[in-house]
Amino acid sequence: MRIEEIRKNKGLKQKDLANILNLSRSTISSYEKGSRMVSIDTLVKISIIFNVDINYLIGTECISKRNGMIVNIS
Repeated sequence: MRIEEIRKNKGLKQKDLANILNLSRSTISSYEKGSRMVSIDTLVKISIIFNVDINYLIGTECISKRNGMIVNIS
């Protein structure tokens, strides 16, 4: 899961993302550690917030959407 990587690249703290998603900071931490599963609804929200494909977010694809275009970021 690339939540931590993407969050840090956007300059957000766990608390910031937690507030946006209406979750606790500890929930975000658990997602990033892989000790808690992220719901599909939350994955969709995170992908929208960071403008990335869900496949990229979960680490199955090395692409990201930028300015409406899909670009290879590997």
